[in-house]
Amino acid sequence: MNTPITFEIETLNAGSAMDIGTGKFTAPVKSKGTYFFTFDGLANYPASGSAFNYMQVQLLLNGNLMGTAQINEANVVSFTSVLSPVTLQSTLHLQKGDQIWLQIGDILKDGVLFDSVYHSSHFTGFLIEEDLFNYLYYFITVNCF
Repeated sequence: MNTPITFEIETLNAGSAMDIGTGKFTAPVKSKGTYFFTFDGLANYPASGSAFNYMQVQLLLNGNLMGTAQINEANVVSFTSVLSPVTLQSTLHLQKGDQIWLQIGDILKDGVLFDSVYHSSHFTGFLIEEDLFNYLYYFITVNCF
């Protein structure tokens, strides 16, 4: 808990902004702007676990909490394992060098974030719009004289 969630498989990493070994996305130097992030995963609770299941996944920006997704549910059939979806989306304005990561904020002791050969957990981020205002202002100022 309270450490970045790491990933094993990298499908696309244009610009090498995501370090799957540390679980951290670092905004590229030339890409100050608005980003969209989404996480989809499965919480797994074994058959011998609690009748109440709980997991909280947090999205952090430079160590500050930006969003939380959580599941709270009762497992009425306690002799079967339970897979529960957990999702989180956020649109954030990032400066160069800002870091984004996911972490498990709280979970019942028998629960885990589940993945398998079907790749059930995904973290995706992309630049929606790059801030060009400062650059345009500079060029307009230079061209005006």
